[in-house]
Amino acid sequence: KVIGVLDAESKELNAFSEEDQRLLETLASQAAIAIENARLLETIKRSSELQKLFVSILSHDLKNPLTVIKGYTYLIKRHADEKVQIYIREMQKSIEKMNILIANAKLYSQLKEKVYKKEFEKRYLEDIIKETLKDLEKKAKEKSIDIIYKAEGTYPVNANPTLEDLFLNLIDNAIKYSPENGKVEIDIGDREDKWRTSVKDWGEGVADELKEAIFERFERGDVDVKGSGLGLAIVKQIVDMHEGRVWVENNPEGGSIFFVEMPKMK
Repeated sequence: KVIGVLDAESKELNAFSEEDQRLLETLASQAAIAIENARLLETIKRSSELQKLFVSILSHDLKNPLTVIKGYTYLIKRHADEKVQIYIREMQKSIEKMNILIANAKLYSQLKEKVYKKEFEKRYLEDIIKETLKDLEKKAKEKSIDIIYKAEGTYPVNANPTLEDLFLNLIDNAIKYSPENGKVEIDIGDREDKWRTSVKDWGEGVADELKEAIFERFERGDVDVKGSGLGLAIVKQIVDMHEGRVWVENNPEGGSIFFVEMPKMK
């Protein structure tokens, strides 16, 4: 690939020695690398700007019309017969899914930009998870899923507000892929200088070849992961920010066990 041409001239005949030629070749090679890196950096900058623009459009230009549509569905539902109300409920569910998608896209972008990097304070995993379970109580009841919290303790960690989103996405994912009348178990174990949280379900499970890819949704464009959305990609970003790790293993009884390890509060 030709990047450009380096021209060196002299009025004298045979002015350049072999050593001079080698020096010019090295100079040309280094110049080509510098130019290519500059072009690459500019492409990355444009890509980042486009991502910010896309998230901005999602957050404002799409969310506002959705709010209007949601308001009208409630008005129509009040005067609709039973058959129409069924359609309205489905519309409301779809609107709620879109709102979640928009919120997740915004959060993912903020995590990539390190917006929350300095907002750390002492928090307790027990409080965060129990509050998350309250938020997901309705969703679990809709599928008659029993949520079992087995841990006994407070489990202090140095955390920022995004830790709530971590467990919200992780437990929501377990509910989503659990069968009707199933269960989800949550536990926290002591691993020397870390707390290990496990979220166990009896759902579809995760194929071995996808156990890493599901956390890298936007880093592995060649992988088609069913329904992975942004949730697990967000989980990975938050775990990395807290200097922890996340992974998934097979549930011996069928399904999956997601593990999150985080440093104990020092």
